[in-house]
Amino acid sequence: MQTRRSFLRTSLGATTAILADVSSIVANERPAISRSPSDPFIDGVKFLTSDAPDYATARKVYNAGILTQPKLIACCTSETGVQHALERAKAENWPVAVKAGGHSFEGFCLNDDGLVVNVSPMRQMQLDAKSGILTAGAGCRLEEVNRFLLARGRYLPAGSCGTVGLAGLTLGGGYGMFARKWGLTCDHLRRVKMVDGTGTIRDSNEESDLLWSSRGGGNGHFGIVT
Repeated sequence: MQTRRSFLRTSLGATTAILADVSSIVANERPAISRSPSDPFIDGVKFLTSDAPDYATARKVYNAGILTQPKLIACCTSETGVQHALERAKAENWPVAVKAGGHSFEGFCLNDDGLVVNVSPMRQMQLDAKSGILTAGAGCRLEEVNRFLLARGRYLPAGSCGTVGLAGLTLGGGYGMFARKWGLTCDHLRRVKMVDGTGTIRDSNEESDLLWSSRGGGNGHFGIVT
């Protein structure tokens, strides 16, 4: 006999599997930004104009109704690259937006006739087996984080959409199906590094208020998280 509790447990498991499968399909439709020798990153950044082959991929967002067209997209692989991107924007007096997973439904990760700092190439991950602390780049997607952690017997409480960027998810709170038991994603944030508007690298290990404000305080208020 199936009780209400067992029915809900089965339904939840099925829903999770469906969402995971759909997220994987969506991710496969979004090719990675090219990093071939013929189109290199220089000093951690590659600038793309609207006629560049990778521009459409770097600009693509989850909400296809957003038609905003940046003048330049700076694809960054390091904090140094982010610094160079901000220097360029300052020299040209351009507005700046920050993009990782591109899941801002309102399109705040893009702008018109400005510069977009795209941190999606920053996808390195490292797990400290002793402390259980994951160090991850701002461009990591949730599905990548899940695969990496689950293979090592770990799990990060988060949402269910695999193509969401980890940085935006965490800075925005990170509500998911396990929130009641383990809290929001931002509750598990232990350290954050970012490049502020002056190009200075800031570290929450040196500024404790920076960590406090980054736990659900929103995206892009204090700097570009790397």
